[in-house]
Amino acid sequence: MKKVEVYYATYCPYSIKALKMLDEKGVDYKSYAIDEDEEKLRKKIGEYYKIEGDVTVPQIIVDNKRIGGYDDIKKLDEAGKFDEIFLD
Repeated sequence: MKKVEVYYATYCPYSIKALKMLDEKGVDYKSYAIDEDEEKLRKKIGEYYKIEGDVTVPQIIVDNKRIGGYDDIKKLDEAGKFDEIFLD
């Protein structure tokens, strides 16, 4: 089973879309809202996953590998690669 983590902001429409898509696809994941201390947590996420520049949300991680955000998982789905990354 894949380890999927999602770092998101409750006010972010892309975060909401990503969580909805993962739910609809039946992906088992842990989600972490970063609203409480957003600036600090964005910095930590960026350092840990070696993200250059601004850290946006959502950040979707599979088996400790950064996949990206909502647009990235949508593209993976359109290319037929979603299941391979999230469900296999």
